[in-house]
Amino acid sequence: MNNNIQHRESNISVRQRAAEIDKKEKDFIRDSLSSMKSFQQEKAGYLKHLVMMINMTPRRFAAAQLASKNELNIGYEAVKEQEAKMKAKELEEEAKENGIVKYFSRLKEVLNKIDEKLEQDGEIDYLKGLLNDLLIELKDIKK
Repeated sequence: MNNNIQHRESNISVRQRAAEIDKKEKDFIRDSLSSMKSFQQEKAGYLKHLVMMINMTPRRFAAAQLASKNELNIGYEAVKEQEAKMKAKELEEEAKENGIVKYFSRLKEVLNKIDEKLEQDGEIDYLKGLLNDLLIELKDIKK
């Protein structure tokens, strides 16, 4: 009885595994067909462009070539502009980091000066206390 249950469970897990493998194969086939379709569309676009270029008159060809060159220049300028923006952003972040470092170093200096001042004030208070004690003793002696 127990052996039959294990055999059934084994059959179920084998079926599940077979279903998983089947699903993965179908997904792979679907992805492959999709990529082949996009490749064929790109190839068809290229061939269409090639036929159009062959059928053009020299004047139209020159105009199309100039338009393509302008589009390429615009793309190149856009890339340069994007690179400049990225570099400016990096410099800005670096400046912020340097500013924060400078701010913290300045803050540390100020805190150190405050500590020194507090130490000096403590010494001054101690000396004031001694002078007050001395004045009280002098007043007592005077009386």
